[in-house]
Amino acid sequence: MRIILLILIILIPAFVLPQTSRQQIKEMKEGVMLVRLKTSEKVIEGLKDAGLFDKAKEVRQEQKQENQEIAAAYYKSFDFCPVYFFYSDCSGKVREGNFEDCLMDHNLEKIKPAPEIGGNYFISEFSHVQKTDPAYFDKNIMAYDTTGYKIKQKTYYGGTELGPDAVIIMDRHFRQLRGPFPSYVRTYEGFPILRRKKPKAVAKLNEALQEYYKKTVK
Repeated sequence: MRIILLILIILIPAFVLPQTSRQQIKEMKEGVMLVRLKTSEKVIEGLKDAGLFDKAKEVRQEQKQENQEIAAAYYKSFDFCPVYFFYSDCSGKVREGNFEDCLMDHNLEKIKPAPEIGGNYFISEFSHVQKTDPAYFDKNIMAYDTTGYKIKQKTYYGGTELGPDAVIIMDRHFRQLRGPFPSYVRTYEGFPILRRKKPKAVAKLNEALQEYYKKTVK
């Protein structure tokens, strides 16, 4: 009897995780993807404060071009589910499910009134893979995210450094999805020979989602 219980304890997580990923891919197929775009506003304001107005203008233009490139990549290469875009300074509102005056189409034009999405949405962005190495809880602190939104944040020691550059997928709470769900595609920034441009990375992410959906749901 003890041996049977031990086997069940070992096997249960193996069944639970795929079932969770299966539900996530199903919800994504029936929901929407919201792509977060950077604004670089803090960098720009810092340059202005230093009197570097030409450099601030250059950074703003470069960020605009990058965002247009990302939007075009999703528009041309991503058809797993509907896609909308939002700037990072709307992260707080999106986290709360408030999309008014935040969501944009692939031309980066505001959609008014905001589309009715409900709670079935996921977040994608070009960022870093969130590492899964062991980390140990330290304490809770009040902090601000990159958009100035006040959040309660847990601090850890060990295993919290950023992973490699990638296009990633997160849940509506901005937590990266975990395997076996295909939650990221590496972009290999800094490796000229291996580097994937944004359209290629988005296309590979779309392909991975389509294949996983066929394998687990259909």
